[in-house]
Amino acid sequence: MQSIFILSVCSALLLIFAQEEPEGIDAEGGDAEEIYNKTYTEHQTALEKAIFKDYVNTRRPVRNSSQPVEVSVHFHIVHVSISQEEQTMTVHGHLYMTWIDEFLVWDVKDYNGIRITRSSKWRIWQPKIVIANSVSGIYSAFEISTHAHVILQSLGKEQTRVEMYPTFSIKVGCSFEFADYPRDMNSCSLTVYTRQRMSEVILKNYYDMPPTLSIGWGSQSDKRIISDFEILNVSSHVNYYSNGEVTTVEPTTANEIAETWSVLHTTIYFRRHSVMFGVSMLLPCLVSRNYFLSGTLIPNHSGANSLYTSNFFISIYSAHLVLAVDF
Repeated sequence: MQSIFILSVCSALLLIFAQEEPEGIDAEGGDAEEIYNKTYTEHQTALEKAIFKDYVNTRRPVRNSSQPVEVSVHFHIVHVSISQEEQTMTVHGHLYMTWIDEFLVWDVKDYNGIRITRSSKWRIWQPKIVIANSVSGIYSAFEISTHAHVILQSLGKEQTRVEMYPTFSIKVGCSFEFADYPRDMNSCSLTVYTRQRMSEVILKNYYDMPPTLSIGWGSQSDKRIISDFEILNVSSHVNYYSNGEVTTVEPTTANEIAETWSVLHTTIYFRRHSVMFGVSMLLPCLVSRNYFLSGTLIPNHSGANSLYTSNFFISIYSAHLVLAVDF
């Protein structure tokens, strides 16, 4: 009888404890019932209101104003167009940028474990990227899209990683050398920097990776030929500009950093791809030779000479049309 009484008391206590703590709720912080009853959309809305409540998008995202913001940049190129006549190169693709923001922060426990969210580009601080060698001049600001979303990833209560990848279509000036035509090889650089000096913003090459090149998909994923040119390589490196001089040595002292800009160069190397060059040179020579050799076999002062001459020029014109279509 005593054992039955003890068993009944234990069962009643277990039932009370089960009712006090809702099943399936991991109460790491905050009101567990409130967290459980909110939808994912409600958590996202609450998170957005909280992080942007006192956020100022013109303020550099560092709590220590003496520290610069390090911005890592990577170019993903999807198309290249080269104009020999204009001495220009137009590059299309995505500009990936990432940095740490110390003001767009939140505690993931307060928002049901949400670690990643999205935001519009205009709502956050971002580096002021300038294209140094754009042929568009003052209109180069429109060559990088202003309509882009950013990804915010929480790294804890004090830091958030910001990732942005707007599209771009940039036309830059080049200096081509055609002395070795048709085996000439050239290169052209796309140069970007920030309006802020290195004491405020430092440009970095993302993990020292070269730009990615994707000008073909599927079976053409390895495509490297664009019109009359074959792309050989793409590279990136950072230089430092100060007092009219450019160097590859990064400044170290506070005075040097305050007077220096970091400049990112993305260089595309290419050579001419002219498979019809030999044919275009040889075909007129062969036609001319046959014309003059055959002309010696036709009697003088005959109508055949006039007819043959007409056919010769028609052949030259036809060959010109064929080559024009191929090129």
